[in-house]
Amino acid sequence: MVIYKTTNIINGKIYIGKDKHNNPQYLGSGKILKQAISKYGRESFKKDILEVCDSLDSLSTQEKYWIKKFNTTDPGVGYNISEGGDGG
Repeated sequence: MVIYKTTNIINGKIYIGKDKHNNPQYLGSGKILKQAISKYGRESFKKDILEVCDSLDSLSTQEKYWIKKFNTTDPGVGYNISEGGDGG
């Protein structure tokens, strides 16, 4: 279980997400992120693991922490719509 950061290498915008299975091919499921991947192409994004979590509770808590830390709900900064902790 990981918290990851997907970065658009063209414009620098980022998306923070959580993945229970740590799938290296998974870039995220956010609506705005998917639109950006469609616009820029999958090759324009890179994924980095920010943190490994050992429980679903910590996964949700830490997703909120990283979204707030990177301020990715600001449309000028990132692709996150919510403050995290839900979904996934």
